[in-house]
Amino acid sequence: MTGNGTILPQGWRYILPVWGLTLLVLIFSDAILLNLLLILLSFFAAYLFFVPNRVPLDSGSEALIAPVDGIVSKIEEKDGAIHLQIKKRLFDVTAVRAPLDGDVVASEYLHGLFLATDDPKASRLNEQVAIGYRWEDMTIRMRIVCGFYSFGLPATISEGPVRTGETLAVLSEGCVHLTLPKSLSLAISSGDAVLGGQSVLARKTV
Repeated sequence: MTGNGTILPQGWRYILPVWGLTLLVLIFSDAILLNLLLILLSFFAAYLFFVPNRVPLDSGSEALIAPVDGIVSKIEEKDGAIHLQIKKRLFDVTAVRAPLDGDVVASEYLHGLFLATDDPKASRLNEQVAIGYRWEDMTIRMRIVCGFYSFGLPATISEGPVRTGETLAVLSEGCVHLTLPKSLSLAISSGDAVLGGQSVLARKTV
């Protein structure tokens, strides 16, 4: 797991080849447009794997923090739980973070397709990882689902203690689904923009 203000270790295998190619072309090519394109591509490659420093708006142990940047696209109560979906767009920060101080008790990686996130089949068939958290006496479930523009789901998830804001995976585009106990009090509404590692999604009720 990786902290804030750093480039994720698993990103270097993508970043270094792009930087190497850019440097090589800059040395030997006078094609201005090609050089500018590769420079932009180099910056974008680094941006994809950079984890900006974020401080939760509520640092207490009673708050559940957004795991990813994006838009709250769905909130519904079903089967005795709250189902919440955050849609991450292509140019949002790619880091997916732990939403709480607790323990990862289970994780399962499922290889799959890369359908558009609006496709009804995407949540079942796309590449994804499911994570189970123990948050004191509560169980929180999270699924990270790739979208059409994803290049995979680099992840470093292992069972054990986790801290709010720790980076668990990289998602270039897709959705994060959270299943929460109904006893939690939501702090967001459908359509709200949230920042991973900073925005409060829900709080425990007293």
